[in-house]
Amino acid sequence: MFSALDRRCLFVLLISLFLLPTTSIGQAAVPSSPSAAITQAKQLLASLSDEVPTSRFAAAGREYGNIVDGVRQVTASAAQLTEMRKITAGLRDRTTGRLKAAEAAAGENEGELEALYQSMAWDDLSFALAAFPYWGAWIDLEISKRTKGADAKRKWIWEAKKGFRATSVQVFRPSLVYGGWLGLGYVAAAEGNTNRAVEIFESLQNSIADDPSHPLYDAVALELRLLRAKKGTVTAGPTGSGNVDAQEANLLRAEAFALFEQSRTTKSGAPEAAKRLRRIIDAGYVDDELIALILQYRVEIVAHNIGPYTDLAGAEYAFENGHFFDAVRKYKDFFARVELRGNVNYDRIRYRQALAAYKAKLNDDAALIAESILHNKNLDEETKKAAVKLAYVARATRKEKPTAASRESMQRAAERFITAYPSDPDADGARLRVAQQTTDSNKAFYMLNSVKAPAKLSGGVQQTKFYIIARDFSNAIRRTKGNAPTALAAQGITAYGQLSNKERDNSENKVLAIQMRALVDKDPNAVITAIDGAEKKGGLSLTARQGMMWARMKCLERLGSNEVLLAYLQNVANSGLEGWQLEQIYPIVKANSDVNVRIAAANILLAKLSSEPAMERRFKIVLIEGMLELQQYPEAYEQAKAFRDAYPNVGDAYRLFALAAAKTDHLIQADTAWQAITDRSDPRREIWWEGMLNRIEIRAGSTRPKSACEVLSQIDSQIELMPSSLAPKFKALRGNLPCEGQQTG
Repeated sequence: MFSALDRRCLFVLLISLFLLPTTSIGQAAVPSSPSAAITQAKQLLASLSDEVPTSRFAAAGREYGNIVDGVRQVTASAAQLTEMRKITAGLRDRTTGRLKAAEAAAGENEGELEALYQSMAWDDLSFALAAFPYWGAWIDLEISKRTKGADAKRKWIWEAKKGFRATSVQVFRPSLVYGGWLGLGYVAAAEGNTNRAVEIFESLQNSIADDPSHPLYDAVALELRLLRAKKGTVTAGPTGSGNVDAQEANLLRAEAFALFEQSRTTKSGAPEAAKRLRRIIDAGYVDDELIALILQYRVEIVAHNIGPYTDLAGAEYAFENGHFFDAVRKYKDFFARVELRGNVNYDRIRYRQALAAYKAKLNDDAALIAESILHNKNLDEETKKAAVKLAYVARATRKEKPTAASRESMQRAAERFITAYPSDPDADGARLRVAQQTTDSNKAFYMLNSVKAPAKLSGGVQQTKFYIIARDFSNAIRRTKGNAPTALAAQGITAYGQLSNKERDNSENKVLAIQMRALVDKDPNAVITAIDGAEKKGGLSLTARQGMMWARMKCLERLGSNEVLLAYLQNVANSGLEGWQLEQIYPIVKANSDVNVRIAAANILLAKLSSEPAMERRFKIVLIEGMLELQQYPEAYEQAKAFRDAYPNVGDAYRLFALAAAKTDHLIQADTAWQAITDRSDPRREIWWEGMLNRIEIRAGSTRPKSACEVLSQIDSQIELMPSSLAPKFKALRGNLPCEGQQTG
């Protein structure tokens, strides 16, 4: 499209054409749109019939200028311009036809031909015949500016040049001559021949130098000023102080950057350039193009005051020279001072600010700035992609100790990056990050299985798969009271086999694999051999030692050899027991179905448990319960009595003593022990009911059975809380009691 200055020149020329004599209708306004211009052009073409006077053709030549101006708008498509060109050719052809018809009517009569050539009709038609190609040349020039291919562009410039040349030789029509040379000046500029363009406009300026009121006088002067600015031949000097309109802003801009360009070689002119630039900025004529030019000449600008844009130039200068902390500070100063304008895209500058923060290792700042850019719904695709990726990379390279909030932000950034650009080369790294951070194993495996080039992640996918399975396996071991996680164990062994040699040799990974083998390996003895080898090698962490022992106990459990189990326990006890070992041994011993093994194991361990009172209590309980199960009542009584005396505040000590005392006919002691339990408990707990029913049973079998009625009365007051499993025993006991007035249940 033509610049505002181009359009002004054309408009001035249109006025000059209007000054020519006409007997036609007045001039119409410029059409509001290209389609409206085409409609008016067609109507104008239709109006030039053989019946209308020739003055109508001359008037049409003048009117057509405004119509052409209407189709040169930025919204006009190439198809609309092409259609307008065809209409222009039609206007020229119709004029040519009317002229030939007039000549044909004169025939061979020289007198009539001479009269025709000197008539107003001939003047009208010859003017129109020159005007329509002239307007067509402007259309051709416009088409050239819309054409991308170099050859095609040259073709249309040549077509425009032909039209303007034809007009420039209309010596008897000065307005058309000036218009033709004006067009040739623009053609030279379009060809990149600035020197030739300047020569043409200088010739025009000289031609009208004596007539300051000429319609083209100011327009040509302004065009020369612009061309000289582009050529870099601006003379540094006063920049003016009046109001700056759009046209003046364009000229000041061209002059300013011509002077900045000049200062690159001559080291002069930059102060005057900065003054011009400051006037443009203060007047509010800031757009994306101006900012791009400021950044292009940042080195020349950074030492001069052009308001907040000096900070921007300084930020870019610091950025390009690797001074990223300075760049961050200057970007911050720029945004603190600048008046944000709706017609300017600041997103790319924000992105550069975020990138500077990232390069300065201010990763949190970089991520926050990049994410703030993404709030713009109209963000261009290139900046959006860069900001999405930068937000992820900044989060991923954060050096500070991770917090719950930072991990959540990291995962959001990675998922946003993956969603927006799944095919980006770095998206696989983001998928790995999400898989490593999420607690959702299904999501983690989905991410890992979506990795497009796992080989580029140096085994990260395989390591993470094993880690996830190992995590779930370890959690299942802690949570599971019944079935072992054998399916996870099998998956984990497969994943372990896919690790690199280095990762398989990692002691922690080896321990996890051995734990998994302990559940599913068909040869538990082979697993025990592997455990022996690892423990013999030494250097295991406490966690690894715990894992090895857990695996050994599972293997021993699977082998079912009580002799091997007891021998191992004896060996461990002799080596010095630790609390974590006892925590693993206890559930295995307690769950053993052979009471003799339980007793033997308890005896082995109790001999070494003086320093572990909590575990000593638990294994004492195992021992006494085993004796009661084997009906070794006297031994159980003595052990239970000693246990109660040693732990007078432990409920299980009183319970076991009560059970053993009842079996050895120490009924009063049994009743007293049960009462100690029920007095310290309440009816909401099953132990209370167990104690009360045992007290009833003991008293009912004594020489004073009615003493049980007192206990029965206490039970009746809480009967609604009785566990259903104890109801049959309670009913049977009640039926044998000689209690009067008691509920019959």
